[in-house]
Amino acid sequence: IGQFVSASPERRAMDALSRAYLETVARADALERHAQAAPQEASAKALSRLAEAAGQQVEALATALRAANAPLPAQPATSGLAAGSHWGRLVADLEAHRDAAQRYREVSTAMAMDTPASAAIIEGLLRHCEEQCRELRTLIARADPQARD
Repeated sequence: IGQFVSASPERRAMDALSRAYLETVARADALERHAQAAPQEASAKALSRLAEAAGQQVEALATALRAANAPLPAQPATSGLAAGSHWGRLVADLEAHRDAAQRYREVSTAMAMDTPASAAIIEGLLRHCEEQCRELRTLIARADPQARD
């Protein structure tokens, strides 16, 4: 939250939206890679749906950034598939979503007074992350942590 003290409210909002954009791109890419490597068709389909929903959030963030005349941040190169089992990758996905949800909660609270429109966008991302956390927990419950895939 310290990053929100020195810059103007509008600059802080654009920085927060840019960071959320990059994080959402990374999570969408990870979900898609994990879907492709999923050992069961049901898991693959569920992860693909999650990746598609995250992709829609990426587009919404891109639209918000363009509307504010802010440049889209450069996307870093995607890394390969995370090591470990399908269950381990699901846990990593869940942790990434939980971390993002916590950041979004803090950021939206910090921005609510000065930039309510941007705070509302971040709150939408928060709701989206919380929904995806529920879906990931369901997938984790169905996955076998001992399977080698």
